[in-house]
Amino acid sequence: MATLSSDYSRFRWVDLQLDSLKKCLTYSDVKKALTSLPNTLSESYERILLAIDEEHRQKALIALQWISHCCRPITIEELAEAVIIDPSATQPFNPHDRIPKPSWLLEILSGLVVVTKTNRRLDWDYMDFVERKYILAVEIAHFSVKEYLNSGEAFSGPAGTIHIMKQSPTEAIIQRSLLYLNYYSMSDR
Repeated sequence: MATLSSDYSRFRWVDLQLDSLKKCLTYSDVKKALTSLPNTLSESYERILLAIDEEHRQKALIALQWISHCCRPITIEELAEAVIIDPSATQPFNPHDRIPKPSWLLEILSGLVVVTKTNRRLDWDYMDFVERKYILAVEIAHFSVKEYLNSGEAFSGPAGTIHIMKQSPTEAIIQRSLLYLNYYSMSDR
């Protein structure tokens, strides 16, 4: 008897395959795509990660790390700030490196994340404490994405070359947060 988790995973696998087929323009494209569809959900996630342009992979993985391990819902704007922090750089945060259109992150992470309307009672808006009814938060699209990212399987195959999580996700988030706060506390920017 199949478990509830495996049933949801099967539906998720089918959903990803349908998304892949939606990108086909011609009948020949569909036929070709059908012969190369991944056989498992893990292979589907691996294919999504490998399809991310190499120049964007590190930012994509940092974004996934924040989304899957942050202690509260994160907005696309917050995420866009987080992914440009480079702890190894002389100037870890550079406002000139900001992503001009934060929604590009959603395109890069298509199939792995979703945007949801989430309650957040209080928020900071330009240093004023304001009450908001909701925010648009970026979340992992399915629990199996987080399972895949946290598994050894995720980084043992071809996707292993893009593994950046040398420290724990919590440590990485804390480090980037402190560097960001330090930037703004040390300047009048």
